[in-house]
Amino acid sequence: MPLCAAVAGRLFLGEQVPVRTWLAIAAAGAGIGVMFHDALGTGNLPGSLVALAIPVAAAANNVAVKRSHGRVDLVPALLAGGALAALLAWPFALPFSAAPGDLAIYAGLAIFQLALPCVLLVRVALPRLSAAEVGLVSLLEVVLGPFWVWLAVGEEPSASVIAGGLVVLAALAINEGIALALERR
Repeated sequence: MPLCAAVAGRLFLGEQVPVRTWLAIAAAGAGIGVMFHDALGTGNLPGSLVALAIPVAAAANNVAVKRSHGRVDLVPALLAGGALAALLAWPFALPFSAAPGDLAIYAGLAIFQLALPCVLLVRVALPRLSAAEVGLVSLLEVVLGPFWVWLAVGEEPSASVIAGGLVVLAALAINEGIALALERR
């Protein structure tokens, strides 16, 4: 996603991507590769194509949001998109048998995993960061996902997941640390 966002931001927004960010994108890509090397070569072409389409779509979304910033309030579009997704998914949930406790968990996920991050992306991150930087920061979800599962249910991540995650975190920290230092000068 960071690579797609950097290219799209350059092509459609005219954003300059510093060398440090290209290096961070390469390092983060290597870290993600280390995290998922066990899953590579499984022969699942449809899944791999979907996995390739998702970062392209996310980059296109981020660039479109950045282009319209200030002219259109996109938070109502987030609500409409969530409602539409729920309506489209509803038939696949039948027969509906979630317990009240499950519904509370689903509501919490809807608010804290989807709605709040999307609003923060639209209102805070995209106006202040380049498309490439937003793409890099979005990798935190991939890195922190196994960590949260480990904390919640005790599923210990493999050594390659930990090593790859540390590479991604280092790339993000170094890139943003250098940007912050340059900004302070």
